[in-house]
Amino acid sequence: MVKTNSYSRFWTLLAKIPCSDRDGLKLQLVSSFTNGRTDSLREMTLSEYNSMIREMEKQTGSSRPVSYEVLKKKRSAVLHQMQLMGIDTANWAAVDNFCLGVRIAGKKFRELSADDLDAVLLRIRSIRQKDMQKAKKELN
Repeated sequence: MVKTNSYSRFWTLLAKIPCSDRDGLKLQLVSSFTNGRTDSLREMTLSEYNSMIREMEKQTGSSRPVSYEVLKKKRSAVLHQMQLMGIDTANWAAVDNFCLGVRIAGKKFRELSADDLDAVLLRIRSIRQKDMQKAKKELN
């Protein structure tokens, strides 16, 4: 059974799907994701409910906002890589100046989304790897 007190995510996504009979669509969705076992949201298992929500998010093109903890981890990883590059991460002007570079992000650090942070992290790691390869060549 679903261990949730609220089905607001389901009803929000259902409202985004164009149809004339919402109750009929709800019954059809629940029945199809439970393989005909039930047509009640309350009788769905948590895995059935989550897979239905994921499919509805794909269909409507919406997903849950990234949690604060995920953003915090990604920001921390980017700041760590900046430190390894020699950027003073205690100086927000320096961090913003680095991120404003067109080849990095083109926006201030605080404006970066989770996807932007992933891209910046990839770019910084690529830059660091190229710098290390260049340093190895100079030593040889």
